[in-house]
Amino acid sequence: MPWEWSDSEKALYFMGEKLTPEIRSLEDMRPVLHDPSATGPEEAYYMYRSVHLPEHTALMEEHNVRYDITVIPPAVYGVEFTKTKGHFHPLKGEHTYTEIYEVIEGEAHYLFQDQEKVLVYRADKGDKVIVPPDFGHVTINPSNKTLVMSNFVSPEFSADYGPFVEKQGAAYYELTTGWVENPHYTGFSMAFAEPGEQNCPFYTKQKTMYEMFCEEPKLFSFLNNPGFYAKQ
Repeated sequence: MPWEWSDSEKALYFMGEKLTPEIRSLEDMRPVLHDPSATGPEEAYYMYRSVHLPEHTALMEEHNVRYDITVIPPAVYGVEFTKTKGHFHPLKGEHTYTEIYEVIEGEAHYLFQDQEKVLVYRADKGDKVIVPPDFGHVTINPSNKTLVMSNFVSPEFSADYGPFVEKQGAAYYELTTGWVENPHYTGFSMAFAEPGEQNCPFYTKQKTMYEMFCEEPKLFSFLNNPGFYAKQ
């Protein structure tokens, strides 16, 4: 693939060119941390938007999707594993927009949360996980390796960080000692799952998500029509 992450430079190269990321800083993250006063790296993670190959621009536009890469270096903030800030998607009809992730390198814990429960998918290289309609989501890097992941998403909306900021993160935190409840929530349950067809009907590790989209883009139509996924 033409994307290459350099740990030593903290930089993503695309076809030999160093890309400029959007950086999520420690100060950005404080409102959702288990310990808002925790210390750790000043740069929490890096987001690269719309990094598809030039020859696929027309295909991306035709199917109204965007391909991104996010990089989360290993870190601990206080006793909490590093993570994304977390957000919800707005409604499209009766359900919120969906999203699909793939682990390129490293390990990820994908935390999905609705109004009453948390579901965590434990994913490694090649795993693909769909954020179901009506769930917010947080990605955690629970390892000592850099997590590089990609996503396809509709470009039609902006993420809503407010619900997680309001309650200081998701309903559970992953600490170095294990999972703990966020006291700002009550009555939430928690369960764990492994990536597979029960979450992603076209799941496979034999091809990358990018390859699958280029070969059969209609598989990803649920990104702009979340009701399609909700009916499956």
